[in-house]
Amino acid sequence: MALVLAFPFTFAMGPVQGLALMIGIYIGGLSGGLIAGTLLGIPGTPSSVVTIFDGFPMTKNGEPARALGIGIAASVIGTILGAIVLFLLGPVIGRLTLNFGPWEIFSLVLFALTLVAGLSGKHLVKGLIAGCLGLLVAMVGVAPTGQLRFNFDNPSSQAASTSSRC
Repeated sequence: MALVLAFPFTFAMGPVQGLALMIGIYIGGLSGGLIAGTLLGIPGTPSSVVTIFDGFPMTKNGEPARALGIGIAASVIGTILGAIVLFLLGPVIGRLTLNFGPWEIFSLVLFALTLVAGLSGKHLVKGLIAGCLGLLVAMVGVAPTGQLRFNFDNPSSQAASTSSRC
């Protein structure tokens, strides 16, 4: 949420400053979730759920500083390794995705629907309905050919699509 709130401020900044602000907010949010998860046993962010399994028992045993230190050190190491992998593999993955055609995109969507069905568990129908509603919402807008899809002849959406193509 903090990223979304800070995003408009980055328009007045240079690219390096804007990215630095957004990365700082993201890492700060994750670290804040780590602290809440370790000290209180309540995950502050989804990524800090696993921290509770080891960090909170260490806090209850009287080692909160050690638990926080290990958690923050692991977060720093993971961030640095993740950034290195992203810098090395990002351009390769980017070039690979530019080669995606209709069959690859269809396969990816089919895989996503299969994943939704698999994760739905006992509520398969509800999961498939949610997946189909997501597909229906994703179909609204501008097609790759430039034509408008499912806009109900709304003049404001036509003006928005022409201004985004300019």
